[in-house]
Amino acid sequence: MSTTEYKAVIFARRPGFRPLALDLYVPENPEALCVYLHGGGWRAGSRTAGPGNVTTGKPGFFPYAVSTGLAIASVDYRLSAEAQFPAQLDDVTAALDFLAEHRADFGITTDRTVIWGVSAGGHLAALAALTQPPALTPPPALTPPPALTPPPALTPPPALTPPPALTPSPALTPSPALTPSPALTPSPALTPSPALTPPAATTLPAAPAQLAAQEPAPTSDRPARPRISAVVCWYPVTDLDALAKDIAEAGGRPDRSAASREGSLLGAALDDVPDLVAAASPVHHVRRGAPPFLFLHGDADLAVPARQSERLAEALRAAGGTATVVLVPGAGHMFPELDEPSTRAVTDRSVRFLLDHAV
Repeated sequence: MSTTEYKAVIFARRPGFRPLALDLYVPENPEALCVYLHGGGWRAGSRTAGPGNVTTGKPGFFPYAVSTGLAIASVDYRLSAEAQFPAQLDDVTAALDFLAEHRADFGITTDRTVIWGVSAGGHLAALAALTQPPALTPPPALTPPPALTPPPALTPPPALTPPPALTPSPALTPSPALTPSPALTPSPALTPSPALTPPAATTLPAAPAQLAAQEPAPTSDRPARPRISAVVCWYPVTDLDALAKDIAEAGGRPDRSAASREGSLLGAALDDVPDLVAAASPVHHVRRGAPPFLFLHGDADLAVPARQSERLAEALRAAGGTATVVLVPGAGHMFPELDEPSTRAVTDRSVRFLLDHAV
């Protein structure tokens, strides 16, 4: 299968920051477009590299995924040393909007869109999928009102009895003739008032310039963003507040300080910004109608324990959604223990899930 590559396509320019770019890998007649988000603890990583454990395989991650029929858009986002949350989610949203408008320019004729993220990218992929506008549900059909019952027929009133005839009044006696009044003496002539002087004309001040009418802002004709129909997350952070607890229980070293990965993302110690911690956690954005999720997580991960995937999966199922968690035995963060066949197996499972649920 032939593939066309478009490298360093600029999708957003933020004032004061580097231009944000994506790389596109497009097969002939792709079945769906997959937006891929790299990992790196929000402070490292690049769109040019796939997951850490598959960078040395041949073919590489992107050519292999594209060979299955997926078009891949690998997206850069601002790192935590450049900007704090929600800048990273804003960048992912900007990439989705850019692709909605320009995907056909790159030979992507399908609207089917899925998303795949690893580690920090898995966190952003989950947020992007859960914060997109929910699908509109058509209103229920209206029930016609019951037929109206006609009112009962009216009974005519009884006939009126005519009043008795009137008796004529006696004739009136004429009044005596009136004596005329004496003639009135005319009043002396009035002296005319002096002519009135008209008031001086009043000059109104000109209206200030700031009161001038404003032209309405032009409306955007940008096409609607296709909905994300499936999500794959490898070892993602899903609940920032619970992460330290999960790390401690798994035997790792928790850190809620401003210098931690999560603190750098938020720009503060986690205990100082509880509202921002919740806003940045996918578990707090679960809703009915969310797309199906597949989580792959090593059961020996101490950096981001598997409990993080389970927390979001449980919340999705509680809301009526579909979520599958696959635990990889003996694997730590980024699956460094997996050999190439095992790595291909988890990659194949992820690709198949996305293709099966792309609608």
